[in-house]
Amino acid sequence: VLKSWTCNDINYLAISQHLFNKVFIYKEKDGFLDFYLSLQLNVQMGSVPFSVGFGTAIEYDLQSKAVYISSPGSFEGKGAIWKVTMKEIVQTVEFWKLDTLSVSTLKHLYLINPQNNDKGVSNFGKTLIIGPNGRLIIGIPQYGYGKLKGDQLTGAVLLS
Repeated sequence: VLKSWTCNDINYLAISQHLFNKVFIYKEKDGFLDFYLSLQLNVQMGSVPFSVGFGTAIEYDLQSKAVYISSPGSFEGKGAIWKVTMKEIVQTVEFWKLDTLSVSTLKHLYLINPQNNDKGVSNFGKTLIIGPNGRLIIGIPQYGYGKLKGDQLTGAVLLS
């Protein structure tokens, strides 16, 4: 997944490597991209690392200056959204002189899938977008899969 944004007149590009639960952030400098930082998710106990999918979707919120990152397989397939502020990203690189920021449950967890549908895989956070009112819109394309009965459609949208 690719996502670009501008913060404080600086252009950034995020590229996810969701099979390894990493998101690489690059900073534009003189028309070229320079590696800036990688975000690494600390995978929860009981999860199979390659099934977590950290970086399946990435969205940037101009108002809060934060990056939202989904991981549909987090919490044993329930799904989650993570939030990392640009302030923390810049501070990690500029002040702490680190090239990796560890994304943790205590500090960065924004939302766990609140749905209680335990059949199938919901794919919570397959898509993310910031709506015109600044709210995060979360796509859940397989919500209801496994409980079709008379209904032939699956999926849901959640506003946070």
